[in-house]
Amino acid sequence: MKLELKNIFFLFSLVLFSSWSHANLLFTPNRVAIDDRERYATLSMINNSDKTMSYEIAIEDKLAKPAGGYAVVENYQYSAKKILRVSPRRVVLAPNGKQTVKILARRPKDLAEGEYRSHLKLTPIIEDEKVASEKGQTTSVAVRLSFSLPVIVKKGKTKVNLDLNDVKIHPTKGQAHGATIVLGVLREGNFGSTGNVIANFTPNGSTAEKVIAQRHGYNIFREVDNAQIYLNWPEYQADSGVLEIQYQGQKEFKDQLLFAKKYNVVDGKISAPLPY
Repeated sequence: MKLELKNIFFLFSLVLFSSWSHANLLFTPNRVAIDDRERYATLSMINNSDKTMSYEIAIEDKLAKPAGGYAVVENYQYSAKKILRVSPRRVVLAPNGKQTVKILARRPKDLAEGEYRSHLKLTPIIEDEKVASEKGQTTSVAVRLSFSLPVIVKKGKTKVNLDLNDVKIHPTKGQAHGATIVLGVLREGNFGSTGNVIANFTPNGSTAEKVIAQRHGYNIFREVDNAQIYLNWPEYQADSGVLEIQYQGQKEFKDQLLFAKKYNVVDGKISAPLPY
């Protein structure tokens, strides 16, 4: 008897395929932004394996969550689905082959100023893999692990205001070292941002500032008015000193300091903000 399963099967198979896929599909950039005066952008896909691979390209909507991550939705207020056109929609990559995908932005004349976003979903077309069961039966497994990247369409001049309004340090329970820094960020305006979040610490009695935590390529999208950013501080020891938090702009925000603040830390706890 032969069983055929068209969706993700058991976890072991998924983990094996996940590792293989990430190692063999390269795409750049991992975030696409089409500015006000631009009509299109491109995405490069490279098959870094010795097998021919095929991919379907679709447009989907994902709602950004305040604490990070996404929820897939059918539509939302700032969707770019109706604005975007992608060509080709199906890609066949020979071993070590490369394909350029063109992403067009067709803005309606009455489109309000602001940032609109959908995501490109890259889904491999995989032939069924045969797996022998304990009873000698053959099971056919087709695993389709997709990759996704945001595509942002802008109308008007980018204007975003960010304010770091809350910082807390939560020591890791049950351990002598380690803590999580939780940042509360207010966003205002019709646009989002992207950049690197960097935390520096200077112990009392020292002038040596050290990077203690960082998150690169962090996006705060338009639908998120109150963002929560979590930073891991593995060397935390309830010390006293000065904690500096920066959000350094990247991509179209390059060379911009989107927010920066310093705080006095006493015995591992935030005491008071300091002049910057």
